[in-house]
Amino acid sequence: MNKIIILFTSLFFCFIFQNSFAQKELSVGTKAPQIDYQTSYPKGYKIPRNKPIILDFWATWCGPCVYGLLASNEWIKKYTDKIDFVAITAETSSNVETFIKKYNLTHYFIVDSDKKTKNNFGVNQLPQIFFIDKNGIIQWQGKNVTTELIDEFLKTGTVADKNKIATTSDEKEEVYEDEESEEEVSKNEPPKLFLEIKECSNENSTPSSISTGFSSDFSMFNVNHIEIKDAFFHLYGDDAQKIIYKNIPPEILDKNISIDFYIQDIGEEKSKDFLVNSIGNIYKFRVYRQIIDTTIWMIDIADYSKLNKHKAIVQAKVADRTNESATFINFSINELAHELSNTYKTIIKSDIMFNDGFDFDKISRKNISLLQKELLNEYGLSLKPEKEKVEFLIVEGF
Repeated sequence: MNKIIILFTSLFFCFIFQNSFAQKELSVGTKAPQIDYQTSYPKGYKIPRNKPIILDFWATWCGPCVYGLLASNEWIKKYTDKIDFVAITAETSSNVETFIKKYNLTHYFIVDSDKKTKNNFGVNQLPQIFFIDKNGIIQWQGKNVTTELIDEFLKTGTVADKNKIATTSDEKEEVYEDEESEEEVSKNEPPKLFLEIKECSNENSTPSSISTGFSSDFSMFNVNHIEIKDAFFHLYGDDAQKIIYKNIPPEILDKNISIDFYIQDIGEEKSKDFLVNSIGNIYKFRVYRQIIDTTIWMIDIADYSKLNKHKAIVQAKVADRTNESATFINFSINELAHELSNTYKTIIKSDIMFNDGFDFDKISRKNISLLQKELLNEYGLSLKPEKEKVEFLIVEGF
């Protein structure tokens, strides 16, 4: 039987239980406990007096928490003079600092490393959010913050509907069932998210089936029975050569998994990084981006007459690969660069604009030096190294 490793579902937020025992629940209308913390970002930040705050308990491993912060980050400019958005976590300061820089977040972040505030607020689920008025009174607590809720809170000092307080797993499921239809959801609400990751047996696995789609409106990635490293290859496509693995045992990258992922309104890069980080939370690695000075290889046309001798005369594309060479029929130069990048596990690019097809016969797969000679002598194409600042995706074990 497949083991379900992680599952996020609902309109956006789900609750992640951290403790097996119940903690004391705080009631709306009561005085909020003192908010203690050891570190703040920016440094020196203090919880204001006589100013309302939104207190958001979160963690980097909690996908809904992360995208709740991404969504509320867009609201901070609008409300900055009226309310403080305070994100509180028990994680290490280094994790928090890296997270803030990665996503350019503008909340006030505080680190409750001894979990005193978390325990005083009775938090045993993530995310959990509290509206606290300027007198320190809890006016609302829940999971799904909207601009309408914030506007009501700032205008009236409270929230009329105080019933959206999920405290148990049973209540959680009822909330999911009662969620509004897609047409009724405000644009300002955080996006829909579904993520299911299953670990599969490496034995008797069925062939992989892959469905992908990335746009500014939604992202989806569905794949069955695939090794983690191959999932990354399909996920990042042409950018797969820009992945650097550090301190990850081969047996982890060889794990066979299935993924069902869908999210709205986040953007392609953040969606992909979120998915990889979610896998990393299971298998103990983290993901971040880093710009590195590196050598890339550029293909250009040195002799048009030689190249034109190989102009394709058929419309079908054919690729035939062996261990030592490969033949590509009706491939553009940019398509050839993509294939060679995959072969040599390095970045090979071309700035050539036209997409005419050519027949490249028995292209070397042995080494770059031999490839350079073949491309120039037979096809009139130069292959030269260049220095370039390249953004790499670093996948690092911990």
